[in-house]
Amino acid sequence: MFPQANIAISTLLPHSDCPAGLINNIKQSISSNCATMPSVTIIPHPALSHDHLYDQVHLNQEGVRLFARDLREAA
Repeated sequence: MFPQANIAISTLLPHSDCPAGLINNIKQSISSNCATMPSVTIIPHPALSHDHLYDQVHLNQEGVRLFARDLREAA
């Protein structure tokens, strides 16, 4: 319906309640499946780690700043 639309897909963020290997596999799958799709941008978050989680699930203030920076740069 919207052939001129640009789509941004954020990769998964780290979570302490999910194995890092599983998260990395999902990230790779998202990147692989979307690589050939026109107008799709994958937004990775390489600087985010478990150190940016304040309760082992949600981003702390620094994590939110880094997340927002990645989104801004992709936009």
